[in-house]
Amino acid sequence: MPIQWTKDLALGIPDLDAQHLELDRQLGLVHDAICEERVPDVPAVLAGVRSCASRHFACEEAYMARCGYPDLEEHLSWHRRFMGQLALFEDARTRDGVTMRLAMEVGDWLARWVREHQRHDLKLADHVRTARAAGSGGAAP
Repeated sequence: MPIQWTKDLALGIPDLDAQHLELDRQLGLVHDAICEERVPDVPAVLAGVRSCASRHFACEEAYMARCGYPDLEEHLSWHRRFMGQLALFEDARTRDGVTMRLAMEVGDWLARWVREHQRHDLKLADHVRTARAAGSGGAAP
């Protein structure tokens, strides 16, 4: 479930890379608890994910706008869908309480989403590198 961070996943954008690592850390909390056969602190994980994702999305969206990223609108829709799914998990926790099933669903969802999101963000890194190589400066850090 956790992401094995490698330099291939690094965008070369320090703030965004650090935020990705924080999302990975939240995922690791769920994974470790499940491996230890205990229910993770789902409310704390969901709150941590919400806080980290909110900061990350705002930072990433501003960065994409500054560098003229052509797939910004598509990326924004990914962020909106993420926050919508997160709200559904928060509602399920409120309605049904914390269960191992919910923890596993959250962990599986977060693992899939983080992997896919990081692959999409590599397109941003390619865009920035190409823009810099072409002399347009890419993005303001």
